[in-house]
Amino acid sequence: MINKDEYIGQYDYDRLTALCAVAKERNHKFWIGEIPVVGTLLKFYNELKYKRPDIVVHTDHRPARYNGEDYLVFADLSVAYKDCPNVRVGRIGLELDSEGVTLYVVESNRIMNEKYSAHSDGYRVKTTKKFPNAVKNAVQYLKPKALIEVQADSQAVLERAIHNMKAPAQEKLYEASRIQRDTILEELQYMVQSGYEPITVQFKNSIAVLREQGEELKAMDRYKPRKCFVWAKTDKVEYRYDDEAEAHVVYNLQDVPENIRDKIAVLQIGDSRTALMDVGYKVDNNMFWVFV
Repeated sequence: MINKDEYIGQYDYDRLTALCAVAKERNHKFWIGEIPVVGTLLKFYNELKYKRPDIVVHTDHRPARYNGEDYLVFADLSVAYKDCPNVRVGRIGLELDSEGVTLYVVESNRIMNEKYSAHSDGYRVKTTKKFPNAVKNAVQYLKPKALIEVQADSQAVLERAIHNMKAPAQEKLYEASRIQRDTILEELQYMVQSGYEPITVQFKNSIAVLREQGEELKAMDRYKPRKCFVWAKTDKVEYRYDDEAEAHVVYNLQDVPENIRDKIAVLQIGDSRTALMDVGYKVDNNMFWVFV
């Protein structure tokens, strides 16, 4: 079995090891590596593997009883590729129709099944009774993700991280300007009568904030950096600036621009899910947004 530190499936690791042990005790016949599967799924996987030899599979989905047996095996597996095994491109699986006939299932964000509404589960799924059609669907839709797709997938998360980074500054600016009408009128009246020096606590606090941190807070509030998405794969690095159409591909880390390498080095030792001004944002250990 793969060790716990290297396991990246979403099904509970301890349950998986127990499940595999039981399947071995029952002399289960159908395996993909160390994963016990339904025989029909193994056939599906083998044909896809023949056509897409770089695929890897993950146990992200719940297992099921196999032909009424008293142990569990997998009838659904997520699909990824060796050069970036943590990026899923979809799923292959099996299900039964209302008459008990086996259907081959392919799920992918590239699928737009117009039989279903865009918000339903079936919208991203193709099912068929015919094995050749199932393989054709899998080959067509379970391709490696291009950098621009992965970049788009993480865009919303990046925007939330930037919002969270800017929120404290925006909150201070908001508090500094949130003054009651009567207080403003009192201050304005005093301004007319004399040289201006705040007399109200609220105005004094607001002025103090703006004097001490105003430029810094306003700079953060206006912060809109140029961004570069970087995807480190096992055999290459791809990166794309948000204002360029094409991605850059290099096969040596030293060929990545120095300013990007330096900022990724900072991000690698920090927490993910937190954006750093003038540095960037760490999506995971292989993907980064760098502010340039």
